[in-house]
Parts: sequence; C-alpha cells; structure tokens
Amino acid sequence: MFRRAIAADPRRPNAYNNMGLSYRRMGRREDAIRCYGDALRADPGFDHAAANRALLLLAMGRFADGWT
Repeated sequence: MFRRAIAADPRRPNAYNNMGLSYRRMGRREDAIRCYGDALRADPGFDHAAANRALLLLAMGRFADGWT
C-alpha cells in the first residue's frame, strides 16, 4: 500500500514515514531509517519522520546520529 502511494506521488512524506513505522515493527531497522530519510528528503520539515528516525537511532545505540 505504501509503495503504491509513493509510486503515485513520491513527494508524500507520510507514506515514507508510515512504511518506516511498519519496517520498525517488523524489526527491519535499517529499512525503517532509510524510509524516514526518504520522508525527510521529500519534506525536510516533516517532524514526525525526524522524531521517528532519531528515536530509532537512539534505541539502536547510535547516539551521535540520533541526537543530531
């Protein structure tokens, strides 16, 4: 579903962010981080993706990346 939404309009940060949340729930952390990054490239001011990315990085022990 998220891939279809992105294919229809790749500037939809919500679709990337929600796909990241799904990947995180599946334990696919690196895929989730990539999706949050894609969301932020689509909309650099999309705070939900920035927060989700930061929290995941911190949970992974990647403190320097997470705090930025």
